[in-house]
Amino acid sequence: MTTFYAAFPLIVIEFWVVAAAAGIALSIRGGGTFWKRLESLLGGLARRRKSAILAAGLLPVALRLLLLPAMPPRVPAIHDEFSFLLAGDTFAHGRAANPPHPMWEHFESFHILQQPTYASMEPPAQGLLLAIPMVFGLRPWVGVALGIGLMCAAICWMLQGWFPPGWALFGAALVGIRIGVVSYWMNSFQGGAAAAIGGALVLGALPRLQRRGRVADALALALGVGVLANSRPFEGMLFCIAPAAVAIAWAVRKRAFRAVAALALAMACIGCLMAWYNWRVTGNPAAMPHQFNRDAYAVIPNFVWQSLRPIPAYRHETMRKFYAEHDVEFWRRQVGMGLPMRFATKAFSFWIFYLGPVFSLTVLGALPCLLRSRRMRLFWVVMGVTWAGLLGVVYTLSPHYAAPLTAPLFALIVQSMRYARSFRWRNRRVGLYFVRTVPIVCLLMTGISVAARPLGIVIDETATTWYANDPGNVARAETIRDLEALGGKHLVVVRYGPSHNLDEEWVYNGADIDGAAVVWARGMSPAEDGKLLEYFKDRKAWALEPDRKPVRLTPYR
Repeated sequence: MTTFYAAFPLIVIEFWVVAAAAGIALSIRGGGTFWKRLESLLGGLARRRKSAILAAGLLPVALRLLLLPAMPPRVPAIHDEFSFLLAGDTFAHGRAANPPHPMWEHFESFHILQQPTYASMEPPAQGLLLAIPMVFGLRPWVGVALGIGLMCAAICWMLQGWFPPGWALFGAALVGIRIGVVSYWMNSFQGGAAAAIGGALVLGALPRLQRRGRVADALALALGVGVLANSRPFEGMLFCIAPAAVAIAWAVRKRAFRAVAALALAMACIGCLMAWYNWRVTGNPAAMPHQFNRDAYAVIPNFVWQSLRPIPAYRHETMRKFYAEHDVEFWRRQVGMGLPMRFATKAFSFWIFYLGPVFSLTVLGALPCLLRSRRMRLFWVVMGVTWAGLLGVVYTLSPHYAAPLTAPLFALIVQSMRYARSFRWRNRRVGLYFVRTVPIVCLLMTGISVAARPLGIVIDETATTWYANDPGNVARAETIRDLEALGGKHLVVVRYGPSHNLDEEWVYNGADIDGAAVVWARGMSPAEDGKLLEYFKDRKAWALEPDRKPVRLTPYR
């Protein structure tokens, strides 16, 4: 039965909830003894800075674990997820890259390299997070949760460098509830947390370095730059321009030679490690795996002002359609819409994820004060420079492209809450009461998002990143489970239909292809398939047609 709220997207429901919270704030008259006691209790925790950082990191993980019965961990579905999982599996095996497989033409897929090595094209930071639990035989999703916890802890540490301890804990808690529980950063494998950690380390180390000039703060700054360079290299470079200028000006003025030497040495070590990783994967210390892959397969350029590349010779029709048709059509839409429309489209996507109605009211209300504040000037510059660069990138519709901006954005949100808290209307402390309701609104929307699909609430396209409760490619996961239950080893030869969804790929494998219980391969010509079957003659061979309803799995003939 269709309920009345099924006609409204989830974001509209959030508008209603925020409006209700504002109405409640306008009607409250009392002082709120309960809230005073709660704030006193949390204030005591916040003053114990290390305990506050630990609590900020544990909060989103604990909330997500409580939701496991209603929202189990997602199985991978999109290209990025499988690529990061390959990276994690490779690192868990103690390797930077894997040797190319003799039958590598059958294993070609998106966002991975098959030559000169078999490896992920993605920067290694997210893969390292996934590798940590895999080393101990745990599911890689544990690494996702670990990354979210570290992100919130790092943001709490960053905010402590700029705000009183109570506000730092408050801001980190908002990050954890808003982003760290039901968004795709927690409920997929493609990341976001790693780059946010890097941004928090850079902006948290900077004020500490200016105040104390310690070597430890310089090393923390270098670590943040290194994390950014190995998670979102281009966006991280833009992000670091303003902090680098501030750090250089401070070093020249204070003549802080020890801190500068430590920073330079740490950055040199990070650069050497990155060059070594590039060399192990691509054979060239200066060639990053991502660009190496793009040069081999991609037709569209990285930036909107660049021209299309020549179409390579593809061995598989699915890959040709994706790169030479699907991607090209997307690039033409991006270039054709012009700068104002491109700005509006990307800004709306990021607004849905990072701000939404719940934070927009205080930010808009405090915007004149935020713009005048000298304290907030660095955050505005960092965000402005990074955002200007993002406008020129073709693929920036997903919010994780702007993940380094998480820390400065929530610093501005915290400052807007501080301004809003003092707002009065007709001698009522309306701002105080509304700020107190913000965490409740965030928690309420988390609960509503988890129950959205069972209740029939619409999760429209714009909200799928924030409310990411899609289970993933369940059919592929079930196929693996069914084949493993049969025992023995299996080879699955995949053949797509003409109407195949190009964003849903089935042919991905782990780091050790020959040792896997189930190997996924692309069907090619009968002669080439014959060589594949001869190589895997010790396996049961299956033909899979994923575009049939239901999925059709039959013995290979």
